[in-house]
Amino acid sequence: YTLDGSKPTKESAVYKNGIYIDNISEQPNVCNSVVKVVQEWLDYESSDYPVDKAVIIRAVAMNEENQVSEVVTNTYFVDEEKYREKNVLSIVADFDDLFGSEGIFVTGDEYDAYYLSNGKTEWAPPNFLQSGRRWEILGNVQILTAGEEILNQEVGIRTQGASTRLNPKKRMSIFSREEYSENQYFDGLTFDGKKSHSFSLNSSISNVALPELVKDRDVTVQSAIETVVFLNGEYWYDAYALEKYNKYYLEETYGVSQDNVIIIKNQGI
Repeated sequence: YTLDGSKPTKESAVYKNGIYIDNISEQPNVCNSVVKVVQEWLDYESSDYPVDKAVIIRAVAMNEENQVSEVVTNTYFVDEEKYREKNVLSIVADFDDLFGSEGIFVTGDEYDAYYLSNGKTEWAPPNFLQSGRRWEILGNVQILTAGEEILNQEVGIRTQGASTRLNPKKRMSIFSREEYSENQYFDGLTFDGKKSHSFSLNSSISNVALPELVKDRDVTVQSAIETVVFLNGEYWYDAYALEKYNKYYLEETYGVSQDNVIIIKNQGI
């Protein structure tokens, strides 16, 4: 088993006599302490103030023939009663996939070479400005509502947004895929009773308030769930989990085949 969010291997700790967990909120930040999350990272100072934390345990069963079970991931809050009645969205992924040199939240080696040369080498975009499946990583999402688990599933994670990608705390898109969990849809999570294939995290109240104003009209709107987001056990931000507008959304909402959908965005098909 592991306690740092990484996927357990045969080199990980071996369960013997129980795992003692405690309130770790006063321990130093890990994810929140990374500095290469902005383009001008030499001038960026992360906060040393310890954020609220949960204990993440990831475990597998393994035999002498190296047969391995599925990874089980769980989030535990100790003496953090303020989260008991909230929707807590706990995202867990290998630290290197998030913040390593090839991580989706950081600048990356190629950009750093350009940045440290004062622009004398060829420009390379930061990792967090990249998009597409190449920049989707495997992780786990668990949602606790009033202390009860409604979702615990392996998912795909990407950065998302436009100018918000430049902020230290990246917004994310979360995808349910058969290759990760043998399920095209989230198991247990619905938006207004509809099953969903993906959602994004957005901190803008306008993305929630404005759709609510026209929800009774003959237009379709994104449903939202207010959440508190933790990343590898560290408080990350408050956000809304929003349905994503895409071909899956129209199929999930209206039963329209993806083959009968044309989406026009930014004056392009």
